[in-house]
Amino acid sequence: LGPDNGGDKGVSRLHATIQYSNHGIVLIDLGSTNGTMLNNYRLAAEQPYLLNNGDEIRCGDLLMHIFFEKPQTT
Repeated sequence: LGPDNGGDKGVSRLHATIQYSNHGIVLIDLGSTNGTMLNNYRLAAEQPYLLNNGDEIRCGDLLMHIFFEKPQTT
């Protein structure tokens, strides 16, 4: 995650990443200047945090809500 031309204040060029791991989907702050918040908790840099449905991520002025959808079965 990083800024685009939208000009979100407080978002570093390389702010955070969302990755798939053996435990699920994780959020990792990449040592950003202003930090990354997960549900109002400031993340330690370079540490994976498991994401859950409904989680709130804040990077500077950018606010995101995470929602997971189950794949349709046939």
